[in-house]
Amino acid sequence: MAYQPSVKQQEASGHADAPGSAPRSSVPDIPGVPAPDKVQWDLREHVARLCGLRDARFPGAQPVSFEKRTIEDLINEDFWVCEKSDGQRVLVFIVINPTTGRQEVFLINRKNEYKRVDNIYFPSPPGAHLAQANNTLLDGELVWDTEKSGRRVLRLLLFDALIVQDDNIMQKGLGRRYGRLRTLVFEPFFNYMVKHPEAVAAAPFEIKVKPMDLSYHIEHVLNNRIPQLKHGNDGLIFTCWNSNYKTGTDPKILKWKPPSENSVDFKLRLRFPPDACGKVPDLTAKPFFQLDQWMGGRGGGPGGSYQYFDWTDVSDPEWEEMKASGLQYDDAVVECVWVNGGEREVDGMTGEETVRPPRWVIKRIRDDKRDGNHASIVKAILKSIVDGVEAEELIEAVPQIRAAWKSQLRTDFREGRIGPEAVAEGGHDPVIGPIRGGPGPPMREGGSIPSLIRR
Repeated sequence: MAYQPSVKQQEASGHADAPGSAPRSSVPDIPGVPAPDKVQWDLREHVARLCGLRDARFPGAQPVSFEKRTIEDLINEDFWVCEKSDGQRVLVFIVINPTTGRQEVFLINRKNEYKRVDNIYFPSPPGAHLAQANNTLLDGELVWDTEKSGRRVLRLLLFDALIVQDDNIMQKGLGRRYGRLRTLVFEPFFNYMVKHPEAVAAAPFEIKVKPMDLSYHIEHVLNNRIPQLKHGNDGLIFTCWNSNYKTGTDPKILKWKPPSENSVDFKLRLRFPPDACGKVPDLTAKPFFQLDQWMGGRGGGPGGSYQYFDWTDVSDPEWEEMKASGLQYDDAVVECVWVNGGEREVDGMTGEETVRPPRWVIKRIRDDKRDGNHASIVKAILKSIVDGVEAEELIEAVPQIRAAWKSQLRTDFREGRIGPEAVAEGGHDPVIGPIRGGPGPPMREGGSIPSLIRR
């Protein structure tokens, strides 16, 4: 369910590509005006109080990587599944400004930075004591949807709620949170937009609620929902139906990708060889591409710590492309995937043929993140690469997942007749399936670093 603005309305509002416009990244930039520093701090502290947090960190939940033993989690507990969009993760904070009495809407990125977006209005649900929504925190992602005409439309896909009208619902299960998102937030918003076409024309993006399916509908999501998407896909997300919302890494949110597509976010350091004098880096030379893992602390500043993990092989043509792009790669957080190598390349100048080694491949710069993955997360992702699960293995487990979901024990639990302890005592046999290898040899960790100079 979504309101449908016309093509002219979308182009006039700026949340669609106008004819002849320049191509943009597949991952949207976050629209809006950055809040002033003092306002940022006030908003962070206010959100932290609403969420019951001890510090003003980013309150969003983060998934864990999927591995073979994770299939047992899908059998032993009730999960919902949805596609993992290739977009920009944001939290949406709706608050009434105490000075002006007017509602303001902010988008929060993973760096915990707030941007105010204008021309978006959320009314209160029927029966509320205020006409406009207040102190509401939602979880979602921005995506570029490509229509059949080739035009791209910016959309916000909502999938969870933390706070609704001052009510902290983080301790409730996903089923209840998702229900309140739809009935108390989205439905009043949808009805308002239908009645006010001028608001549709002015809105910076469209808003939808992301559809969720029961976990045993994996095959339907893979074979029907994903092929029909208008935006890029980055795997699947499984979320435990009855678990609460947990800030930070949540073991009840599972991120699945084919093993060959699992990625790690590293800090990239360019280390150049010394010049002829041996005192300064030779910036005309090709550097050593060092990948560091985050050890904790505040990103590179006081208390921040990075440790050398590995390096990546970048060919001469790839290096020329990196330089020509104008992007800042040194000290950037980069998303990398591991490939087995073996590709044959021919040097355009000499005609010499070379075989590429196993290596990390840089997919994109993650400018939405202040830090790369923590060492503990890197370790978990590497395990999911080596001990990963293919789509066929997920589908093979569906009969056991379905049987467990529909068991009398779990039905009684969902309907409130028994508690979680009784479900845990019931248990289920672990899934037994074919063991398939990961994508290649283990990745390097640590080791010596060439005697090079940081830029």
